[in-house]
Amino acid sequence: MRVLHLTERLGFAGAGANLPLYLKFANHDLFDVTMGSFFGSDQRRKEILEGDGIRTQEFYGEMELFERYLKDQDIDILHISGGELPGGHLKWFVEIAKRRVRVPIIIHLNFFAHGDGDGIDLTLLQSKTMAWKYMRKNGLSVEEFWLRSRLLPVPIDLERFDSLKPSEEEVRQIKKRLGIDGHPTICRLGRPDPIKWSYFLLQILALVKARIPNVKLVVVGGIPDNVKNKIKSMHLAPSVVDVGEVSDNKVIKILHCVDVLTHSSRIGESFTAAIPQAMACRKPVVVNSTPWADNGQIEQIDKWVDGLVATTAEDFADHVIRLLKNPFMRQRMGQNGRSKVKSSYEARLMTRLLEKFYVELALKKGLPCDGSAYSALQPFGVAELSGWPLEYAFRLRESGYNAGRVKSTLTHYLWKSTLLFPSLREAIPADGILASII
Repeated sequence: MRVLHLTERLGFAGAGANLPLYLKFANHDLFDVTMGSFFGSDQRRKEILEGDGIRTQEFYGEMELFERYLKDQDIDILHISGGELPGGHLKWFVEIAKRRVRVPIIIHLNFFAHGDGDGIDLTLLQSKTMAWKYMRKNGLSVEEFWLRSRLLPVPIDLERFDSLKPSEEEVRQIKKRLGIDGHPTICRLGRPDPIKWSYFLLQILALVKARIPNVKLVVVGGIPDNVKNKIKSMHLAPSVVDVGEVSDNKVIKILHCVDVLTHSSRIGESFTAAIPQAMACRKPVVVNSTPWADNGQIEQIDKWVDGLVATTAEDFADHVIRLLKNPFMRQRMGQNGRSKVKSSYEARLMTRLLEKFYVELALKKGLPCDGSAYSALQPFGVAELSGWPLEYAFRLRESGYNAGRVKSTLTHYLWKSTLLFPSLREAIPADGILASII
């Protein structure tokens, strides 16, 4: 079966970094897969993918070219990845593929629980949190959701992480080059998106620094200009190492050289690859809970097992300090995280799971396909998804979210008049409380 895996753009972050793994580990006896980018690709990324034997196709934003490709290549499965992507016009792509070209199977990997799945044969969500968001938006029961939807987490290439693990001498050299040799280190991994960044992590750094003066924050992926200015105004520049944007290989090597991944986001996460990437390097993770927005990150962390979850900067800093001062706890959580990645996110396993969905749809549509190789695979089930609301409520309470903190925080910022002056809201740390109200 010929498969076109289509996304908006191919780059080094987000979908462009993770989706090609489904092609790298594809069962080529059953599937002939191409990675398509509707608006173009980062040339370096394209060269790397093609060097790995992954065929790419660009459509330069032209719907006519996209339609002609579907016809000429006789595509059996169109797999679209994104929220309402590519280009925010999912229904246009479905209209062309299903009604004009009559592609037998259309699948949507829905990152942000947008849309209603109209015209889609199968909708894939990356976490139970986003699956419930999708169900609430569309008025679906779990049983109705399961008729045309499944769960598929982000794949992690463990083999690659292992092959790039630096030696002890290389770790020392990397630390020396970054200026973190002999320093306790926390790390942020992610692109410099002002929408995601807040001053929350800087608050945490200041609190940790007060008790561990030589701590360093290593930022991989870049820092927005407004955050750089805030770092200077808070006199934190000597404690921040801005690595900038680096290759996938260097990201892995740097993760092996830090102590703790500190992941925070103003808008939360549907499912972030940064967390399992750190776990693949045996690093514990501390995240902030964002119940006012997407909060999939607290689903990815099992508190006290492979990481810690906090709502306020004070609690977050306490967790970080505890981990930095306790190497045994870091080692135990790191190993547990590694085991989780191997059992739940490993790229070969996730690819086989995706192909199982392909095979089930093909057989349902009457297409010739031998699905015997996938019969033993067990995807997430209805019972596991049904129990998530209660588990989520428990995890929310564990993160420190409670009504008393809501009241005290709201009173504090009302006094500072931030509700009356929206321009001041940027200064409010995304502490998981106030932003849910404002």
